[in-house]
Amino acid sequence: RREVLSHMRRQDIAARLCALVESVPYLTCNVAAKFLCVMRLVLDARTCRKFEPPLDIFSLMAKYVQRIADGLLNLLKLTKDKCLDVREQTLCAEVASFMTALIASTPISVNC
Repeated sequence: RREVLSHMRRQDIAARLCALVESVPYLTCNVAAKFLCVMRLVLDARTCRKFEPPLDIFSLMAKYVQRIADGLLNLLKLTKDKCLDVREQTLCAEVASFMTALIASTPISVNC
């Protein structure tokens, strides 16, 4: 597990995975939700104490989440009078969870 996470912390690997995930619809088999769940582990400092994510990964993932959030916002506007289905709810929850991890792993100098 640690070895896989260390490979995924490389910017080139993260970019390739992101491009691969973006080639399919977000809700198909919960692809985007699963990817965000894995990337949350990649950013989690508890999985590797010596790791400080490069800003390239922050930028890459922030842009990816923004594209997902834009789509979710449009979906929420269209479905004012009906509930989201389970896949849509799962994706919303994973976006929120990932953003929490992203903010927690952001270096202090970037927050200021």
